[in-house]
Amino acid sequence: MNELNPNELNPNPYAPGVVQKKEILSEVETVRKQYLSHEASVKSIGVLWVVGGLFTFVSGAAFSAALVSPPPGGSTVAIAGIAAVLILLGITQFVVAIGIRKLYPWSRIPATFLSVCSLFAVPMGTLVGTYMLYLLLSKKGTMVFSPEYKEVIAQTPHMKYKTSPVVWIALGLLVVVFVFMVAFFGRR
Repeated sequence: MNELNPNELNPNPYAPGVVQKKEILSEVETVRKQYLSHEASVKSIGVLWVVGGLFTFVSGAAFSAALVSPPPGGSTVAIAGIAAVLILLGITQFVVAIGIRKLYPWSRIPATFLSVCSLFAVPMGTLVGTYMLYLLLSKKGTMVFSPEYKEVIAQTPHMKYKTSPVVWIALGLLVVVFVFMVAFFGRR
């Protein structure tokens, strides 16, 4: 019996190879659908840490700039130490963020460490850190970072997470409130 060529214009839908291929693709799409929301949430941690890493790095660079003309009575060693820690932390956050965005399994360990560190920034850091730990260490998080899930992603590149319009509206309102607060309190 001849094999069915998938490139034929009118393939026989009742041929065993075609039906089996569609069932496998359907199963893969089902797995991707099941984890797609969690995958998007995990990748959002990466975006958050890219921004945080850049701010931390810039803060470290600002401390380094303070070494050019140290404040009177200021300890140059302390300023250099703070600058070095901030620059190193910023670079670490940035590297981990890239690993998280690409769902590299190695990135879960430093991401977990950074999430635990954020728990001490009460109250917002505690809330965000707890959520990050859930995303990284839950059963779904383990699956999203697995090699099997990488194969699922490779087989379903057409599936993308779509953010709800309600979330976009809420985010827009949050930005407006933030800008208003900065403008209002910045005048004082």
